[in-house]
Amino acid sequence: MVFKEESNYILDALLYCERRANSLTLSNVRSEMNKTGDEDRMAHAMELSPLIELENAIGNECSISSEQLDFFFTYFADSRSTVLGDSRAMFLFKPFITHDGSIDDIINKMLTLSDLEFAKRVMYSIVGPGEITFASNPETLEQCFEQINLSTRNDEVKWYICQTMMLRKKYLEQLRSILNSVAEAIINHRKLYEELIDSFKAEYEGNISLVEKMLTKLGGNTKVLESSRLVLLPMLFVPVGYYVFDNYNEQLAVGETVIYIGILAKSYFTRNTPVLETSILPQLSVICDKTRFKLLQRIASEPAYGQQLAEEFGMTTPNVYHHMGKLVQAKFAAIRIDRNRNYYTINKNYINQLLEDLRRVFRC
Repeated sequence: MVFKEESNYILDALLYCERRANSLTLSNVRSEMNKTGDEDRMAHAMELSPLIELENAIGNECSISSEQLDFFFTYFADSRSTVLGDSRAMFLFKPFITHDGSIDDIINKMLTLSDLEFAKRVMYSIVGPGEITFASNPETLEQCFEQINLSTRNDEVKWYICQTMMLRKKYLEQLRSILNSVAEAIINHRKLYEELIDSFKAEYEGNISLVEKMLTKLGGNTKVLESSRLVLLPMLFVPVGYYVFDNYNEQLAVGETVIYIGILAKSYFTRNTPVLETSILPQLSVICDKTRFKLLQRIASEPAYGQQLAEEFGMTTPNVYHHMGKLVQAKFAAIRIDRNRNYYTINKNYINQLLEDLRRVFRC
């Protein structure tokens, strides 16, 4: 296992900008942890202080306009779902972030690639619902775009991907100064976080079993590939953990396993297992009742009012109101007034969000 204490800072710079653009700063993370009231999470939130100080220092030193942040670093969402795609900048850099060298070195290497070579590397790195699957090996840039258009992403996302690749040279030059300024600020303020880095190195260096344990809890491979060269890099702007497998060839074979883990990941996982926020657990218990579950299934197909549900289920009206009141209180159902009647409807937005939370918790 190779431990890289000095990274090229490109991913840290990208993640810092993404957090700012999407209102996911570590200050906000700490605030959300403290809101849970959980002692372990609150203790972990306190450990974020050096990184929050670094985050603030970067913000004071780097004059990145809100327009630049929004354009390059806002997550691009598929409007048909809650799935978030990469930011424009991450989309461009994802296949190259583990390359050795400075940010300028990496960008210069990226600029030497032909449009076709660059497009193919980026296409291999696209993951998630509706990812691109090669029907054949594209031989022209136009064939790359054709295969992108065959994916199940919506038209807006497809346009975003193709447009970003077509203008990638212009975008890379614009991003060069932004990422370099952030990386320089990180290096200049190393004293703010060097104790955390030293502690991280002492815990992980040569400790393959700990790395595998972390990967398992993060939803990754339970075993590090024996045939791969393992490179471990500590990340500053990932409060829990993050990993990337790199060096794909055209057959998607992995030659090197590069793992990024937030420097506070171990302290977090020694006290915490991925669980739902405590505020959600009472809501889940509401639909454990068989009657409420059936009522929720009923209004999922069509809105209904209280008396109507009472007749269909052979229940008294007060009993229906009692159960539906619990569902409304737990946000599974909502009330819509129509012609002086209160119609119960299913709250699709809340349920979809709850499903996303469950997927996050169970890593599926």
